[in-house]
Amino acid sequence: MSSGAEQTRWLQGCLRQLVDPGLVVDGIPGGRTTAALKRFQQEHGLQADGIAGPRTIAREGRGAGGPGAPGRAPAPGPPGGGGGGGCRSRPRARRRRGAPGMSSAASR
Repeated sequence: MSSGAEQTRWLQGCLRQLVDPGLVVDGIPGGRTTAALKRFQQEHGLQADGIAGPRTIAREGRGAGGPGAPGRAPAPGPPGGGGGGGCRSRPRARRRRGAPGMSSAASR
């Protein structure tokens, strides 16, 4: 499980490997992250809306041209490990304790 910042770092790491080597991986979404995401989406025939939805994530998981594509090293896995490397190792969203609709006993 991971935080939004970890998910953003994962996304930034993928985008850094695939489209923008100068992108800072800091977990803070900003203009350069959005621009890199839109560029990635355009290059892969996706709607370039700057939103990392399921189709975009699926494409990033395969990288540019798929695993082992010439000249493309896999992006780092999520911070703190959690599986193999590459953009495939996407951190999962964390369910918060005491989320609406859940009793405190159910969230333990």
